[in-house]
Amino acid sequence: ESSVEGLRGRALRNMKSFDEMKIEPAISTVSGTPCSESCDKCIRSCMYDAITKEDGEIKVSKDMCTGCGLCTFICPEGKLKLDW
Repeated sequence: ESSVEGLRGRALRNMKSFDEMKIEPAISTVSGTPCSESCDKCIRSCMYDAITKEDGEIKVSKDMCTGCGLCTFICPEGKLKLDW
C-alpha cells in the first residue's frame, strides 16, 4: 500500500524498542592526513586526556575517548570526526 498509513505500518513492523537497540558509543577519530597547523587545540581541549601527539601525529585513545565531540568542533582543519 502506498498510502501514508500503509508506509507507516510497514515501517513500524521493522522498528525496535529502545531497550532492544544496541547503542554503540561514539569515538573520535583522526583523518589520515597530518595536520598542517600545530595548534594542538584538540589536545588542550580534551578533558579526558584522550588525545596525544606522537611523532607529530595526533592520536586518539579509544579507551579514554568518551565521544563528547568537543575536539571535532575545535579543530580548525576538521581533521577529527566521530565514528560509531
